[in-house]
Amino acid sequence: LSQWEDNVRHPRWDEDDYFINYVLHPYWGATYYVRGRHRNLSRFQSFWYSVLLSTLYEYGAEAFFEQPSIQDLVVTPLGAVLMGDYFFSVNTDLKSRHAAGEQLSRSDRWVLVLTDPLDAINSKARQLFGKNAALQIRPFSRTSLDDVSPANNFTNVPTARLTYGFEIRLMF
Repeated sequence: LSQWEDNVRHPRWDEDDYFINYVLHPYWGATYYVRGRHRNLSRFQSFWYSVLLSTLYEYGAEAFFEQPSIQDLVVTPLGAVLMGDYFFSVNTDLKSRHAAGEQLSRSDRWVLVLTDPLDAINSKARQLFGKNAALQIRPFSRTSLDDVSPANNFTNVPTARLTYGFEIRLMF
């Protein structure tokens, strides 16, 4: 945790390849944006949804390994709007055609996956576990008391130990 704490205090301009910073990051920002639009968020709200998720990633999971990237915090959500609007329109059009009874080609299905990979993952999970499946991930903290040890015998008071973690629950 000390590495994470040091990293989040010192965002930096990263030296990643152009492709990573200016193609892949905006792509993933666009997937966040599309998820927001499919959840009936406006364009403005979906932009902020993308900002939130990309910031959580930069300051969350990725910060355990490296410092948050200044350009990722900017480029990811801005690219999200540009790419996301296009992805959303293509994805919505394909889903509308399919709902109207049109068979989708293999390439159409790949376009659906590429324009909304998070929905593709959700769809596969629903197929595997059923529509009522639920995945919960929640943080927890627990305090436990250590037994009185001989070294602690003078005060005869147990010591408290705080534990942090995540509880992951899959129900189906």
